Amino acid sequence: MTDKNDMITIDGFEYKKSDLSKECLAEVQSLQFTELMIQRLTAEIAVATTAGNGYRKAIADSLPKQSAKH
Repeated sequence: MTDKNDMITIDGFEYKKSDLSKECLAEVQSLQFTELMIQRLTAEIAVATTAGNGYRKAIADSLPKQSAKH
């Protein structure tokens, strides 16, 4: 029986990690690290976007009111 922790799915195919070369495993680790970085940066962008929207609203709410020009 194959240990579940020894398996990895790549492009829909399952492979035993123990059958992969050291170079391939290193690339897999680099890809996993990169994907985690992308997730973290995406979350940071969401936070910054939300903050920016809040600042824009606060600025708009604090501006002097102007009458519409015709």
